[in-house]
Amino acid sequence: MEEKVSKVYFKNKPEKTKQYIIAEQKAEFDAKFIDNEGLATYFNKLYDKVDIYDNNITLLTNQFLSPIANSAPTFYRYYITDTIKTTFPHLIELSFFPRSKGDFLFQGKLYITLDNQYAVQGAKMKVSEDINLNFVRDLNIELTFDKDNINKYYLSRSALGIDFALTGKGTGIQGNRVVYYKNYVNGITRPDSIYEGSETVKKLQPILSKDERQYWAGLRQTPLTKQEMVIYQNIDSLQTMPSYRRFMDVAALVLSGYKQMGPVEIGPVNTFYSYNPVEGLRLRIGGRSTEQLS
Repeated sequence: MEEKVSKVYFKNKPEKTKQYIIAEQKAEFDAKFIDNEGLATYFNKLYDKVDIYDNNITLLTNQFLSPIANSAPTFYRYYITDTIKTTFPHLIELSFFPRSKGDFLFQGKLYITLDNQYAVQGAKMKVSEDINLNFVRDLNIELTFDKDNINKYYLSRSALGIDFALTGKGTGIQGNRVVYYKNYVNGITRPDSIYEGSETVKKLQPILSKDERQYWAGLRQTPLTKQEMVIYQNIDSLQTMPSYRRFMDVAALVLSGYKQMGPVEIGPVNTFYSYNPVEGLRLRIGGRSTEQLS
């Protein structure tokens, strides 16, 4: 579980984006057993940003053709399946399917405004079951667009869910990434100093509130579900359980060959004992320092 709140600046000429992370919290495992930073980097690579206005959308290191790309009618079939008149402006539900099931394409629905703009107000997409995405059993994308201060549609919510499993049936792992956007302001010229340096910068604000939960509740655009709320508490409780720590200690010994002892590790275990006919029994002990020693 990871949450970030950022302030993002963007300019067109030259095109550049700057993200200032102003708040961040994670439910992490003990760094002694699990590389949390490595996991975060890996998942960020998997859960790339989905921009339907790009001709190609990169997901899981594969490129998928957007259903509104210029060449999309060559690869997709489109059908008007419904008209929605309960919202303003009225919407057309446009269903689309790949012409060839084996291609890296999406299938789903687009919701197009019935006004002079004909803009995409929403999209629900998934991938075909006939393509091979390694251990991915299912993939779903939901996009929602709202109007900004100059009456143009902007992305207000992006949800990407991926279901991983070794086989098509049985237990798997599901990961979800949801991004909310608000307070779009267009047409303001910013100084070049804002965009200097790396694209993402941590500029964490001090938590002035005594209650951290109340502070985060004020930052979130949408409240967490009950299941999400208890994740932080559950992970903290899990890591204090003696049975869990024993299991992780033994697992680390088996997988890495080293027994962790705070600032040092004893090992590798497979070299502790050896035997040959000339020298007979040979015993050896070794170790190495860890990050805690520094």
